[in-house]
Order: sequence, then structure tokens, then C-alpha cells
Amino acid sequence: MTGAASIAPQPVVQRRWVLQAGAALVVLLALFLLWSFGGALIDDAFITLRYADTLRDAGHWGFYPDAVTNTATAPLNVMLTALVGLVVRDLPTTAWVLAALELLALGLVWVSLGRHLMGKPVLGVVAAGLVVANPLLLSSLGLEGVLYVTLTGVALALFTRERWAALGGILGLLTLTRPDGVLLALVMAAFTVARCRSVRPVLVALAAFTAVVLPWLLYSWVVVGGLVPDTLFIKVSQRRWGPWTFLDGPVFYARLFPLAWALTWLPVLPAVLAFRVPQPEVRRLAAVLVAFALAYYLAYVTLGVPPYHWYYGPVVGAGLLVSALGLTASLRDRALLVPAVAAVLTVVLFAPPGRRAGEVPIHTNWASPAQYRAMARALDAAVPPGQPVGLEGEVGALGFYAARRLHNGFSTPERRAFIREELEVRGGLLRAFGRLNFRFYEPLPSAPPPAWALLGTPGPMRRVAAPVAGSLPLPPGAVRARWRIESRPFAPGAYTLYGPPITRP
Repeated sequence: MTGAASIAPQPVVQRRWVLQAGAALVVLLALFLLWSFGGALIDDAFITLRYADTLRDAGHWGFYPDAVTNTATAPLNVMLTALVGLVVRDLPTTAWVLAALELLALGLVWVSLGRHLMGKPVLGVVAAGLVVANPLLLSSLGLEGVLYVTLTGVALALFTRERWAALGGILGLLTLTRPDGVLLALVMAAFTVARCRSVRPVLVALAAFTAVVLPWLLYSWVVVGGLVPDTLFIKVSQRRWGPWTFLDGPVFYARLFPLAWALTWLPVLPAVLAFRVPQPEVRRLAAVLVAFALAYYLAYVTLGVPPYHWYYGPVVGAGLLVSALGLTASLRDRALLVPAVAAVLTVVLFAPPGRRAGEVPIHTNWASPAQYRAMARALDAAVPPGQPVGLEGEVGALGFYAARRLHNGFSTPERRAFIREELEVRGGLLRAFGRLNFRFYEPLPSAPPPAWALLGTPGPMRRVAAPVAGSLPLPPGAVRARWRIESRPFAPGAYTLYGPPITRP
């Protein structure tokens, strides 16, 4: 009997060792993926970095330290990036370091949630692993995608434990991450009232939500000059890219990046398992996430915005969290195989061995970050110090790396006057909202257009109809320089620098 007793625990110990090894593999693959794509940020991520740089070094909210602008869509992400940037001085590096910290938080919270729901802490590794191995969310590093999914996951854990005040605070942070985070708050409020038959939990959560959101809203309204970011109006006014809108954006990306787009959505398919498990709380959380994803998608279709790939991040993230719930409840510890396989596929297909990726798996930028960095240095050499440059094109990486000031709708406040005037002309509710939003905005005196202009003309998209580049009033000068650009989605194009007339002695 003694010998049998000493042998019996071995299978348990062996299974625990396999689980630990599997979890360690997922973590190592996750870190490699974050590092690999951390140097290939999309252009809009550099707008966040530019704001974080100004906030960290000058304590100022704006693209540049000497002007207040309101084109950072995710205020909380800017603040966290600036905070991490106090330690990690190289701001592009903060993108993947911050994402790693956010995924760690998601994993730890969902380890506890897994124990609470099904006695399986492996849920935390499954959830974080699915998120980090997803090509679309990897392609949003530097933006708010991972933060958004993390806060959504934390909100679900608090919702399950009925910690209403903490839930309201987290939903407030989600709304500061992106204004559409309020949709999850509304969905959870509806589910809470239906379950508790009382509005008291909702009122408690609302008080905490207001305490978190109100200080920033007042600061943004009075000091920054708008209740909501100007990017809301800018992106809504863009409407579409050629024939493509947010509604048919999935078809657009399926044609442009078929492999990466398929690998983005395949891990979402097991979400159906969450509705077939015996645990009612798992099914309830899955229903909350599905309701939120539908509300989000319908809201963006109604807004009629272009199909920027990171706009689909909350839908993909919600689907991945439901998948994690369903896989863990159905397969238990074997669920670890799914994020492990997804991470291996992403590494094999998109992560170059032994070096960092030059471009993320899914994007619509005209050039790579390396090309923009080299162009910024050449621009500084071509334009005299103190001379601003009007820019029609992508401003993120150029604005981050160039020492010259770039005038663009995202980097300078001049466009705000046009936004306000356009809302005034449209009338009705838009006029009323515009007057409320810009109540404390005081436009600066108009300045003459810059003598230098940089015009971007991307080549055609390789698989689908391309977005059309805008036009810029050019100064009566000569072409001073031209830089070739190219990316995986775009055929070769160019940026052309126009300068003031050259006077001959």
C-alpha cells in the first residue's frame, strides 16, 4: 500500500508539469511577437507617441508643445504611454512594453476569473495568448487595441463578481480609452437590471463611472477645447475609401491580406462553444460580449466611417474573449493548445526569424516606419530650421521623427475652425452638438500658409481599389526633393517637397 500511495501522485505531477510548460511556451511566443512587431508601428500609432512625447517632456496636451490640439482618440492610452515613457525613454519601445503589461494584467485577472467560474486558472493564459497571437491586434500596437481588450476583460470579471463601484470605474477608463467604450457600459447596465431587477447596482456603477470620466471631460472641454476628439469629426467626414466603408471593410481586408485576415478571425470561431457549456455564468458573459460587439458594429456602420483596421479591434477582442471562455469550459486544460498553435502560426507566417518585422501583418500605410524615419531626416536637411512645412499625407511617423514643424489636420489646430463651420452649416442636432462641443474653443489668428509643402502621392493598392490622396494648395515654388515610398499594400509612390521660389543673385 505504501508503494502504491507513493506512485499515485505521479500523473498529477506530470500533468501539472505539462501545463506549466504549455503556459511558458505561450508566454515566450507572446513576448517574441510583441518584440518582433514593436518596431513596425502603423502611422497612427506615432500620433499617439507624439502626444505622449509632448505630455511627458512638456506637460502639455497637443501634437506640438506650443499648440493645443485634440486629435488623440485615446486619451488614456496617451497618458499610459507617457507614464511608461518615463522609464522606457525610447517611446516606440513603450508600445510593446505597455502591451506586455496590459496582457499581463488581463492574464492575471482572468486566472482569477477562471478559478471562480470553472476552477481552471488556465483561462487567463488562453485569453491573453489568443489576444497577443491575433494579427489584427498585433497590427494595432501603439494604439489602444490591447488596452481596450484588457479593460473589457477586467470589466467582465468585476461584472461577474458584482463589484459595481469598481466596475463603473473600469468602464470609465474604457470610455477614456475610446468614447465608444460607453457602449459596453450600456450593455452591462441592461443585463444588470434584467438580472437584479433593480437599478441600484447601475446607480452605484454610474457614480463611479462619472467620477472617473468627468475630470477629463471638463479638462478636455475647457482647456483642450472639445468634449470629444476632433478625430471623430475628421474620420466621419472621410466616409469611405473609394467604394469601401466600415460595413464592407471585412471584404476589403480579406482581399488585401487574405492570410492575416483569416488568421484574425479563425480563433473567434470557437466562441460558439461558450453557449453550449453547462455553466450559466459563462453563457451570460458570452451574451454580454456578443451584445456589445453587435452594438459596436452597428454604431460604426451608422457613423459611416472608413474601414481603418483597428476599428475592428473591439469586435475581434470580444470574440477572442468569448472563445477563451468556451474553449476553457469545453476543453479544460487542453484549451492551451489553441493559443499556442495560433501563436506559432503567426510567428511562422509573419515574424521574420532573428530580426524585427518591417511592417505589421495588416495595415494601409503608404510607407514603412523605416522609410518615414529616413524621409524625416532628409526633410530636416532640406528645409531651413524654423520653417514650417504644409503636409498632405500621413503625418504620424514624419511628425514624430522630423524636427521641422508639419502643418496637417492632425498636428495643428487650424482645421478645428473648419470642423466647427461645417457643423454649423449642417444645422439641426449637429449644429447644437458642435456649439456645445466647441463652447470654450478660441481659434487662433489665421497664419499665412507655409512656404514649404510636402505632398504624398501613394501608388495604387495592389489588390483592391485604393484610398485617394487629397490635394494641397502648393506654393509658387520649385520641386526641391522627392522621396520614393512603398509598402506591402501599396505599389511605389512618392512624397514631393515643394519650396519657395529660388532667387538668383
